[in-house]
Amino acid sequence: MSQNVLYPPPVGSPVEFDARVDQQGKSKPSGSLLIGKLIVTIGAALGVIAVLASAWLGAPPTTEDPLEIGTVIVVMDVSLSMEAKDLPQSRFEATQAAAKQFAESLPAEVKVGLVIYAAMATVVVEPTVDRMAFASAIDGLHLAQSTAIGDAIYTALEVIDDSGETGPAAIVLIGDGESNIGRGSLDAAKQAGQAGVPIYTIAVGTSAGAIFDDRESPIPVPVNRVELLDIARASGGQSYAAESSDQ
Repeated sequence: MSQNVLYPPPVGSPVEFDARVDQQGKSKPSGSLLIGKLIVTIGAALGVIAVLASAWLGAPPTTEDPLEIGTVIVVMDVSLSMEAKDLPQSRFEATQAAAKQFAESLPAEVKVGLVIYAAMATVVVEPTVDRMAFASAIDGLHLAQSTAIGDAIYTALEVIDDSGETGPAAIVLIGDGESNIGRGSLDAAKQAGQAGVPIYTIAVGTSAGAIFDDRESPIPVPVNRVELLDIARASGGQSYAAESSDQ
């Protein structure tokens, strides 16, 4: 697999922004990239990724310049912790809505695939330009036990390999973190980086998230931003933290 990676993003792109004050109130150079600490809405994060991906994946092919169009694999967490309602909607409902809008916002020529993960990773949609098929698949998802982020990343890389596409590719991983089964997520992210496939992660939820057992007793499910940030860094991508579902 031979992809081209654009990282960090070009000056002036929506990802390149001013961050003049650090946590101690000290001045920082304009244009510092602090995406890993940025708190944004799910919609805003995916909007930035969509613009970045569109610029990086390439323009529509022409007969004079048969440029390969890129592929984006959306990797979605469907573990039970995504049932937490620490957003205006549940984490899962917010992610479903945002993922569909993200796919619609990409250039029509860009192929989008869907991989989901709970105890195992499953390919739900092979890379396609059919946005209706992608949206329909999103609507049909259900939650299940456990969280295998590493397996999901490896599966997404296999989908890219098996697609036969030679153009650039990227993974957009949306979830609340906390792997508890399967292969290691950091090793998977490093393999993605070596393959030239950046992973853009969005940590969905808050530290106060909880789900409830059969007796209505709360089970804490705080978002694990650190794991998702490490995945993004190891792969050459960017990380976002979304505490709101507002679009």
